[in-house]
Amino acid sequence: MSEPEESVPETDESPEHEPAPEDDRAEADERLDLVAMWDAVRTLVSAARDFISALLGLARSELHLARVSWPFVFALVVVLVGLSLSLWISLIAFIGWSLYVATGSVGWALTALVGVHLVLLVVARFTLRRTARNMTLPATRAEVRGLMDRARRRAGRP
Repeated sequence: MSEPEESVPETDESPEHEPAPEDDRAEADERLDLVAMWDAVRTLVSAARDFISALLGLARSELHLARVSWPFVFALVVVLVGLSLSLWISLIAFIGWSLYVATGSVGWALTALVGVHLVLLVVARFTLRRTARNMTLPATRAEVRGLMDRARRRAGRP
């Protein structure tokens, strides 16, 4: 007598265990999303690297400008000192002229000299102020400030 064969359910062919086509598509979509995410991360890292490189280049350029501006600033300081001394001497002469008012027209010459010195002092002072301001890296600071403002706005903070 032969033993009765046990029936083994066939799981591979049963309709309830077949992989659904939707599952295959979901798995493929998940793989596709990972690839897209990886590409996005690589693009973000590359953009961040380019941005930081550009920002460092701007800072490097402004530091170079500041370094080469020192001789100009020194020359302007020397000019300011010289013009200040000259103005002082002219003012002394002007005071001398005011004592000598009744005798002649030397005063007009001294007045014109004082006026010219005042104009030169004002021009030198404004030039020194502009040069000193440029040495504080204004473009780099403005760019970083703008970036921080944009980042705060994107984060939803005022």
